[in-house]
Amino acid sequence: MNTNKNTDNQEVLSVKNLSCIPISSGVKVVDDVSFSIKKGESVGLLGESGVGKTTLFRSILQLLPKNEWATRGDIAIDGIPILGLSPKELEQVRGRKVRTIFQEPGQSLNPSLKIDYQLIEAVKTINPELKEEEIWTSVVDSLANAGLPDPTLVQGRYPGELSGGQRQRVGIAMSLCRQCSILLADEPSNSLDSVTVTELIDTLKRLRNSGFLGSIFCVTHDLSVLNALETERVLFMHAGKLYEAGSIKEVFKNPCHDKLEELVRLSDIVDRHGGSNIESETRASQNTLVSFEGVDFGFQRKSFLNRKQTLVLREINFDVKEGEFVALVGSSGSGKSTIGGVLSRLFSDFSGNIDFDGLTIDKLKNRKDKIRFHRSLQVVFQDPADTFDPSLTMRQNLEECFSGMGMNPDEIDQALESMLDLLLLNERTLDEFPTNLSGGQKQRYALLRAFGSRPSMIVADEPFTHLDLIAQNRMIEYLKERKYDQDNPMSCILISHEIGIVSKLCDRIIVIDNGRVVENDTVYNILNHAKHKATNRLIDAANKLGTLEDLGTQPG
Repeated sequence: MNTNKNTDNQEVLSVKNLSCIPISSGVKVVDDVSFSIKKGESVGLLGESGVGKTTLFRSILQLLPKNEWATRGDIAIDGIPILGLSPKELEQVRGRKVRTIFQEPGQSLNPSLKIDYQLIEAVKTINPELKEEEIWTSVVDSLANAGLPDPTLVQGRYPGELSGGQRQRVGIAMSLCRQCSILLADEPSNSLDSVTVTELIDTLKRLRNSGFLGSIFCVTHDLSVLNALETERVLFMHAGKLYEAGSIKEVFKNPCHDKLEELVRLSDIVDRHGGSNIESETRASQNTLVSFEGVDFGFQRKSFLNRKQTLVLREINFDVKEGEFVALVGSSGSGKSTIGGVLSRLFSDFSGNIDFDGLTIDKLKNRKDKIRFHRSLQVVFQDPADTFDPSLTMRQNLEECFSGMGMNPDEIDQALESMLDLLLLNERTLDEFPTNLSGGQKQRYALLRAFGSRPSMIVADEPFTHLDLIAQNRMIEYLKERKYDQDNPMSCILISHEIGIVSKLCDRIIVIDNGRVVENDTVYNILNHAKHKATNRLIDAANKLGTLEDLGTQPG
């Protein structure tokens, strides 16, 4: 029972007539928004990518650069008006009254400092009264609440040595190390597998019920997260305007806006965890495009006295045919992204053999073979913000990448023209810098960069996590179109925890656990006859989210 709910009508967050306008364009990104959250409430903010959700979120925390943004209106946290506060006065609000889970936690971690040091410093800063032994206890408790019960998984490691899901959980741990009046969470389930999502939601509900978290404001495009979080109210945002959508049940029964109705409809079409009705129709050729044979890989840790290797991949064996879509699934930190990194030559010094389209990837010597490899195999990385130069506009980023693959100016213009509309991107955003775009917009530009050269294979690492259901549906249709293109069929290694999308796109599922391949079978057999406990954990967690309704029937 939530002992903190409906105790009084005290407003922990009040926003009145808020507008946020970038000085460069003068276009209102947040347009005259008003709402409030009372003590003990759990409120969700739903909307498509790029409608202003993250801008609203950042404005509440006064994180929009004042030389780039004009902000009008009133914001109060626990009755304290925060517009116009000095940095020192804001420190008394941020971290103490408000805790925050950011959309891209990797951006808030220092890549040159070890994770345990950063966690200790975070706890010290906001809990200066704690003794040394109490600080580490607080760190361990926070990690456990964030889904990392074993602190040795991150202890002594740098952010770059963690998976995207592990970095996300470290960011969440930093947010849960102190009691607060309200938790602001921007896409908290991004990069997390379904097991970790359900554990995180259970933790947030438990902490709110105990009063550790006074209220929760969750920004997301994922209806299943709001449903599992049992939010009392849902706000819907479109084109900078805010609409009161009612309870989560009312959202499904009587959507308050046409776009919200479309999102609800697509939540049935693009079921994130729902199974395929029939076994996937495989049209792949018998020609092998990619093969892994006995691949091991580990990260080297060097010190003055010794050199230690942490093995991440062990005896990886699988292949992918031309025109075949294969999914790599597994819990966060299992080694999925590392496989993609090794294949794309991001990581070297592996043992074993990897071939791609007749090329042995660790023996690419001449420039011609390297250009052919990188134009034929494109990668969509898990954290799109890390893959764009922040000092260049999106157009400059893309032109630099395409020209490096040997594309001429006409080919680049054609790629941009054909992909912008497909990916629901406004042409004016080409001249924006990456920091001015939402996570979903950066994700779509990462997809544009990958598809623009029309590669024969895509390695896509969690490509749907930042996309709303409308953009997800558009991408699924395009991927199917490329998969069945008779002239130039595309293969794909889809690294994902989105079991529903996997079932609708892929021919096979490969389950990775603790750096090993533990299952490799058709989608139907994996979803209906899972053999390994790691696979069953993912399916059970999807069931718990309430979105795995049909695992399919045996084809006739």
